[in-house]
Amino acid sequence: MAVLRFPFHLEGASWREAFPICLEVDWSEAMGLWRASEALDLWGAQLFEVRPQGQEAIPLQFLPGPSFHPRQRIQGEWSFVLPAQPETKDARRFVLEVRTFPAQRALTVSPGLLRPALPNGEVAPRPYPFLMQVEPQAGGGLAFYRGKDLLLGYQYLPEWRLKPFFYPVVGPAGVGLTRLGHPHDIVGHRHHLSLWVAHQNINSINFWEEGEGKGRQVQQAILRLEDGPVYAEAAISLQWQRPDGVPLLAETRIVRVYSLPQREWLMDWVLEFRALEKEVSFGKTPFGPLGVRVAKPISVLDGNGRIENARGQVNEAQVFWQAAEWCDYSGLVEEGTWNGITVYDHPENFSYPTHWHVRNDGWMGAALFLTQGRTLKADEGLKIRFRFYLHWGDARNPVVAHHFEVWALPPQVRWGQPQRLEEG
Repeated sequence: MAVLRFPFHLEGASWREAFPICLEVDWSEAMGLWRASEALDLWGAQLFEVRPQGQEAIPLQFLPGPSFHPRQRIQGEWSFVLPAQPETKDARRFVLEVRTFPAQRALTVSPGLLRPALPNGEVAPRPYPFLMQVEPQAGGGLAFYRGKDLLLGYQYLPEWRLKPFFYPVVGPAGVGLTRLGHPHDIVGHRHHLSLWVAHQNINSINFWEEGEGKGRQVQQAILRLEDGPVYAEAAISLQWQRPDGVPLLAETRIVRVYSLPQREWLMDWVLEFRALEKEVSFGKTPFGPLGVRVAKPISVLDGNGRIENARGQVNEAQVFWQAAEWCDYSGLVEEGTWNGITVYDHPENFSYPTHWHVRNDGWMGAALFLTQGRTLKADEGLKIRFRFYLHWGDARNPVVAHHFEVWALPPQVRWGQPQRLEEG
């Protein structure tokens, strides 16, 4: 058997803080490195950073792509959280190692992914523990964990809510950073559901508020759940339906949660919409597609909160209706402890940089449709991406801006020549 070594280096980014890296790969041209009688232990792959003092291991996670086949095409995504190296200015060097094993000893873990059985009947150990997990809940929702700690809940309660939502959303201090409803208008703003996706005007139907005559988001299926040492991910299929149940939109919602050092975490959303009618129009509105209702202790008016955007504007008087790459809401969650949540708009979103609908009372919305609508023809799609950062401190910490920089413009990857090293 052998070790297959895939060297690469990263360049063109600041290394002052840890951040996630996703490498899209297609190793079709490297298929000659292993024999027809061999399989690849992709779940047991290891990543090392090559430094002057030696190699340092970095936890790694693989996600097969749509064209992946264990014998014909190794296509997918390798992900890891790159450790901070603030003193490093140059490119960073790495080697990704994948071991081969006899194909007759292959155990199928999931479609296409194989794991080796040892000669004594045991299963070869994984190099990294499952730090991040997402688990179905009895009520129909999901829970995202880092170890034993709950980070995020996804709630689907169709008997009393017209849309799914995310609650709780737990900051690094272990305190929830969002709430259900406006603290001073619980009934009138009952549709403020912590962290959610909605829109006030799609083909003149209100998917924002709740009640009779409003549109619904109906979950169709949990398509995929991924656990691992780097992130947990859920892919969810939804329909946006008229009040009479006729579907307007299909949506695939992908939610990925990364662990960061010091109990911080990142979350990436990919929202992919597809029109199910001849024409589906997202109208101009300040309400949608993203809403956040922060917890009372971190709001500006009720607590000791602070709003700040990427342009350095502070609180409602300066931030309201302003366009910016990101917006942050933070506050005092415990005596001497400040936590916050940053929402990042992606440069590929159609109205980037978005306008922010933000209030001192604890409301924060990314108003992508404030100045322009969007019309989809039948089967036409629309993709929207957001990133969230759950952090210590407030937006004056430069790490808040750093996470936008490396997400909007990731470091460049340059692959070297792969090689096969025989073992034993």
